[in-house]
Amino acid sequence: MSGHCILSHGFESGPDAAKVTALAAVATDLGWSCERPDYTDLDARREAGPHGDVPARVARLRARARAAAARGPLLLAGSSLGAYISGVVSQDVAVAGLFLLAPPVAMPGAPPMPAAAVPLALVHGWHDELIPAEAVIAWARPRRAQLLLVDDGHRLAAHTQTLAAAFADFLRALASQGNPGPWPWSDPAPEAAAGAPASPARGGAAAPLGSPGPPRCPGPAPRTACHDVL
Repeated sequence: MSGHCILSHGFESGPDAAKVTALAAVATDLGWSCERPDYTDLDARREAGPHGDVPARVARLRARARAAAARGPLLLAGSSLGAYISGVVSQDVAVAGLFLLAPPVAMPGAPPMPAAAVPLALVHGWHDELIPAEAVIAWARPRRAQLLLVDDGHRLAAHTQTLAAAFADFLRALASQGNPGPWPWSDPAPEAAAGAPASPARGGAAAPLGSPGPPRCPGPAPRTACHDVL
């Protein structure tokens, strides 16, 4: 299976930001079409709220998602506020999966982040200064989501290659199975630590999405944990 990805950038970021650009490159290489909506005009509406006009963000994504879903399989991916609106829209539009970076599972003045019961993958920083890792673990647990925790902050700036590799794994699993099964994480050293000695891998056998079993993080994985939250 292949289809279409909509990649939503974070607050005060843009469609050419490093993370969504990396995801777009992966999607294109694997035969998925993709688009990156621009929400910068809505983020600038500070009179609407501290995070700009979030309802208008949701409406813009929902319109694009409905149009794309009418043509074929759709995957929503997003970073930070882009992850939040992807979760919201997944409740209204049929999606094949969700791939969320630094998801704000709880924001002041907003309902907790929802998500449809679809294949779901998260990448989050242990040291996220805005959304504690513990909150994301607690959110992911009842949803039986795949969760990759890395030694980084909210921007995940040192792990662009890691999240791109995780996205590639997710798309390949969707393409081959229609539902991500065993996810063999391959976590290269963070770009900021290139050339540093690798620490031993941690974990046992890989677990299917939504199925019990220990996670696996094969290969070098400095200061990075791979969790299948059950």
